[in-house]
Amino acid sequence: MKTPKPNAFSLTEILVVVAVIVILVGIAIPAFTTTCVKGRQTQSLSNVKQILLACKLYASDHNGDYPTNQLDPKSLQPSKALGPITSDSNTAFAQLFPDNLTNETIFMEPGSAFTPTTPDNLIDNPLVSPPVETLKAGENTFAYCIGLTDKSNELFPMVTDGFADLAHWTYVKDKTAKGGVWEGRKAIVGLVDGSAAIMKLDRATMTVMGNPVSATSSYFSTAGVTDGKGEKWLASPANQWLNPR
Repeated sequence: MKTPKPNAFSLTEILVVVAVIVILVGIAIPAFTTTCVKGRQTQSLSNVKQILLACKLYASDHNGDYPTNQLDPKSLQPSKALGPITSDSNTAFAQLFPDNLTNETIFMEPGSAFTPTTPDNLIDNPLVSPPVETLKAGENTFAYCIGLTDKSNELFPMVTDGFADLAHWTYVKDKTAKGGVWEGRKAIVGLVDGSAAIMKLDRATMTVMGNPVSATSSYFSTAGVTDGKGEKWLASPANQWLNPR
């Protein structure tokens, strides 16, 4: 009688199976990572649209102005006499609370160095000037452009991911650094008209190019560039970008 052979895999068969698994994992991990990043970008895009909607609601109660000027400590109303907010975008966005927004978490982006932890949703109610609890340091990832109204050019950018270099409106590839949340590939940009888009960065300049008035200028430029026909883009000092605190 013949002794039956053990039903086992040979070393070659095992090595083949291991090799196939390694290849499949190598394919699956990047695809999974890409899917996760796209999901985060879609959520961030939705958050920016909510912020823009809150800005429009705010403007309807403030003669068409979006948050720009500092609050009078007594009346808690924007004061042109006190001048524009110059500190950070958190202070500007705080004016949207509690009348137009109640949720701080829409200002967070997981993975952003600007928001290392989840906002605590503690809100100054009523308003105080300057804000104490609303959008404290580390609770906002978005930059904001002051000096805009609901009558401004609808293509003007108003909300975007916080910059690595505020003076040049640029980002970095290091995702652990401020301004590197999308690894220097894209930026979430919200416009005056209430729309928002995921825009590609120019890899040489590390900013969004394709300015509608000057193709060689950053989309975020506040240099007051014109197209020679009188069409003017954002212009400092009226328009200035504020970075997150």
